[in-house]
Amino acid sequence: MKPTGRLKRRAQIIASTAAAVVSVGLFAAPAAHADWQEDENFHSMESCKPLGVSKFKLHMWFNSGQNGAHRAVGYSIYDFGNGHPVGNASGTPMMFCNYEGAGSGKSVKNAVASAENDHGSYMARIYTRSGWYGDQDPIAPYQHLDRLNKTYNDNASFKWT
Repeated sequence: MKPTGRLKRRAQIIASTAAAVVSVGLFAAPAAHADWQEDENFHSMESCKPLGVSKFKLHMWFNSGQNGAHRAVGYSIYDFGNGHPVGNASGTPMMFCNYEGAGSGKSVKNAVASAENDHGSYMARIYTRSGWYGDQDPIAPYQHLDRLNKTYNDNASFKWT
């Protein structure tokens, strides 16, 4: 039986409503994971494990040449100075690990001098401003920078691309 105009219209409305619900779900899903990812970056034991041991693939150091205090991150970070997505005022700054030389226990924001991307597929980008803006240092897969160029001691966010 072929649908009449009324039934055909009802089917179109149901189909478009279902598509809208699915698309909202797809766009809402990353936001739902943002808190979990922030928590992983700021509180996981992986953040202080060394290169090659940590499951986190971006490693940052307080001094040039991958020296001094270290911090590893696994997910994009909107603001090194604030442990909550999109600049929630109640956040805490990301700190260098407490047991590794110069810079130990200091804030990562505006203090990263060198970095290494241990990821095999994604480009790491360190930005001068929060929210992934401003000058950036792109770091290719498996590349290390002994001294950051544009963001040396002037860095506020990081993003995988």
